[in-house]
Amino acid sequence: MVVTDGGSLNASTLIISKSGDSSNTENSEFYGLNAAVLVQKGSEATIKDTTIKTNASGANAAFATGENAVINVSNKLPQLEIHHVV
Repeated sequence: MVVTDGGSLNASTLIISKSGDSSNTENSEFYGLNAAVLVQKGSEATIKDTTIKTNASGANAAFATGENAVINVSNKLPQLEIHHVV
């Protein structure tokens, strides 16, 4: 999922899975390349009660990059988790 150009995302009770290795680990570390949820400049995501699973090199679970990029994550249910596997 990519939120860009001043966009917004409101999501709840999802299962988000990301596989496939990054083509450039440096860009993954600094710009969120290959992230399961990527929020870019001037955009916002609110994610509630959601499982995010990544199983790939350079695949962050949730990543915000650029000025005024915001991610709000909250999980009220104990069985829901955020996973990041390198």
